[in-house]
Amino acid sequence: MKSLLFILVINENRNGAFMATVKNLRVSTDELLKMSGQLRQAIGDMRKDFERIEKNISHTGPYWKGEAGLLHRKLYNERSSDIQSILKMLEKYPEDICRMANIYMESEVGSRNSVSKLKNNTTGSLGRGSIY
Repeated sequence: MKSLLFILVINENRNGAFMATVKNLRVSTDELLKMSGQLRQAIGDMRKDFERIEKNISHTGPYWKGEAGLLHRKLYNERSSDIQSILKMLEKYPEDICRMANIYMESEVGSRNSVSKLKNNTTGSLGRGSIY
């Protein structure tokens, strides 16, 4: 069974304004769990890349001197906390996706159990000659 997900996609246009659109996806719980793992890996890779960039920028001080070097490092440091916050937020998504997949699986199992009980109750009542 496929579950319906609503995804909010936010893009920045050329003028710096943000545009939001809602996308609908139908995916199986297995696909959700698989994608959660892939997303976790991609976010981990982004964090490693960011740490590598931080390390490289911090090592520019001895050879990139003057106003340009100072400005570059200052601008980067001003953005660094924003990037850390974004990575922290992104790292929560795979866990949320797993939680959603588990909720869908539990709901599906609950629905199947309810249908099975209804079938058993209906069959048992009809088998004894009673319609109630």
